[in-house]
Amino acid sequence: TENPLEFLIWLVVVAIWAVGGWLLATHAFRLKSQERIIVGFGLGLVSYLWFINLFGRWITPIWVFAGSAVLVLGLGVLFAWRGQRPFLDLEDLRSWRWILLGLFLVWIFSRMAKGMAIFDDRKNISIISTMAAGDIPPHHYMNSAVYFAYHYGFQLFGASMMRLGGLLPWSAFDLSKAIVGAYLFLLTALLGKRYTGRTWTGFVVAGVLAFATGTRYLLLLLPASLMAQIDPLINVRGPDEVVGMPLSEALRLGIAMGDGPPSPLGYAFMNGIGWPVVMAVNAGPSTLSLVILLLVWLTASRIKQPLSLLILTILFSMWALVWESSYGLVLIAGLIVATYWLITGRKNLDENFLWTLIALVISAPIALLQGGTITEIIQKIVTGIGSTSPAIVGGAATFGGFAIQWPPAVFSAHLDAMSVFSPLELLVAIFELGPVVLFAPLITWWAWKRFREGDWIIGVLVLSAWIGFAIPIFLRYEYNRDIVRFTKHALIIWTIVLVVMLFYQTAKMKNCLLYT
Repeated sequence: TENPLEFLIWLVVVAIWAVGGWLLATHAFRLKSQERIIVGFGLGLVSYLWFINLFGRWITPIWVFAGSAVLVLGLGVLFAWRGQRPFLDLEDLRSWRWILLGLFLVWIFSRMAKGMAIFDDRKNISIISTMAAGDIPPHHYMNSAVYFAYHYGFQLFGASMMRLGGLLPWSAFDLSKAIVGAYLFLLTALLGKRYTGRTWTGFVVAGVLAFATGTRYLLLLLPASLMAQIDPLINVRGPDEVVGMPLSEALRLGIAMGDGPPSPLGYAFMNGIGWPVVMAVNAGPSTLSLVILLLVWLTASRIKQPLSLLILTILFSMWALVWESSYGLVLIAGLIVATYWLITGRKNLDENFLWTLIALVISAPIALLQGGTITEIIQKIVTGIGSTSPAIVGGAATFGGFAIQWPPAVFSAHLDAMSVFSPLELLVAIFELGPVVLFAPLITWWAWKRFREGDWIIGVLVLSAWIGFAIPIFLRYEYNRDIVRFTKHALIIWTIVLVVMLFYQTAKMKNCLLYT
């Protein structure tokens, strides 16, 4: 706006909920000193957005966006009051180098956002604007008579910038993406450091996650005679510029996605399952989903007191509002692991897992009522509108938009379904998925070993990855391009675990050799 000093108000609010998150990280979980400020920022951010969504339907915008920060601080003080003294350890400020790196990444990602195409900005900017005006949960941006069945949790962050900081909606969207994207890579590095014990290896883990994706471009190395056999089997269905083309021809084209940026991207370097995370940052919601995933990974096994399950409940229920597919996969995996422990009668069941499972179960009814995609789907089922009426997907009747996929196939939003029973189609599918899929059995073996040693969180997450990987192979969806979110969940978790595993095993072997 015409008064740039308004942004200082938003920064003060950020400082309030960030301190609240720091208190939560210190007193709700058993974290190391170098982890508390970084993790605390995320706990404060997610809790802040959760409170906004909770009270936004009843309280005027200015008060809900400012007051929610005070609630986060109050929650942190409550935990601190029950915890040890001092409230905060100033030794935690030794993480200042990480903070400076985060600010640098924010600048990089904000510059990237200015060069990107419009994509889904028409809906993102619209709901940021309406939520900043107090429309929480937001109504549909093209039909104000109905609520928007969308994972709008991430956009609440931009709405706070617009309401309190005086930013225009597109600037608020760009800055919110930059902040969450930068924070994601700091968290990834922190997780890698926890497993490997070295800061530099943590940043390698973050770097691999940033750029890991499929290897479609390797198809260019195949003989022309083999590609001639592949072309009739693959249905090129996106982007629009290459629909219906032979795959061998499309691979050599450059495409300006969404009419921009000016420099086209090579179709061979695109991906119909999951773009590199460094590019997905410019979408927004999936990045915040990964942030919540990493926060759960870092905190769930370090619970300090039973009341800490309240913070985990907030994380899980907000996850359902941000990226319902990943939340659902982890919920299912958690219940399966709990059933396994119940059947095997294990007496050494980790108490942290029990509290985490309770938080997951409590979050489920909250997810049904808080707004967003899950709430609107349940609303349609209960009222008998839309979802309960069988739809037709590929000639098969469905319930809720899902139908059996036969033969089983790997689905890509660009290359359609590729049958696992066709060697040539499966070859293309492997290139589209990327090399990490070849290491999935090894990753699973290592995760199972860690699980038996007590690292139950990695067991739950790898199990959720397998569930997510299997769903699109055996099921179709009426909006089939969205089903790749399950596959992407699997590939991201496998990528993180693979890199961590390699460093962990290398360090272990090195220590064994030194000892010998």
